[in-house]
Amino acid sequence: MIAGGGLVHDGVRAVNIGLAGFADPIRAAGAPVVALDWRPPAAGDRELGLLLAWLEDQSIHPNVYGHREFAKLIFRTLEIYDAKSPTCKLEVP
Repeated sequence: MIAGGGLVHDGVRAVNIGLAGFADPIRAAGAPVVALDWRPPAAGDRELGLLLAWLEDQSIHPNVYGHREFAKLIFRTLEIYDAKSPTCKLEVP
């Protein structure tokens, strides 16, 4: 809980993944929306998607360090990065 008893203290903010139309009602209500242009891996091509999944399972996978950096990049892009946040300062053993 946020001080004052509410869960939302700065208003509603949203991240829209996929169909842009889902963000329209949120924007119409005056809330900011960050649109993430996500598409299915391999443009929906099943065989290519299976190949990409196999490659990801191999030694070229970014591992825990790469994932932490990906997360930081996403947080910065969404303008929600806070170096003091426990999530943003996760340490890898």
